[in-house]
Amino acid sequence: MREAMKKTITPTELRSRIESGESFTLLDLRKQADFDADPVLIPGAVKLDPSKVAEWEDIVPGKANAVMYCARGGSISQSIQKHFEQKGVSIPYIEGGFEAWKSIG
Repeated sequence: MREAMKKTITPTELRSRIESGESFTLLDLRKQADFDADPVLIPGAVKLDPSKVAEWEDIVPGKANAVMYCARGGSISQSIQKHFEQKGVSIPYIEGGFEAWKSIG
């Protein structure tokens, strides 16, 4: 039986992946107001508008090694995750989102 893809990744797991030099796509999906309040990206992240997923979904490779995050790991990440799952692509999101990332320094 095939193991299901994890739906989330902890901030610590993400930091380990970044520090190891692993190649993957990191998507910042915070709403513009959240981004404007703290306009910093996690190293290597690409800022995308979550409301325009149909315009940028093709930049995410089919079975890609990708991770996404929104402000707090809530409805934005979960809705985008469902969007990609319907296309057969699994993308975990950071538990607690950007706020949790900041909390680990």
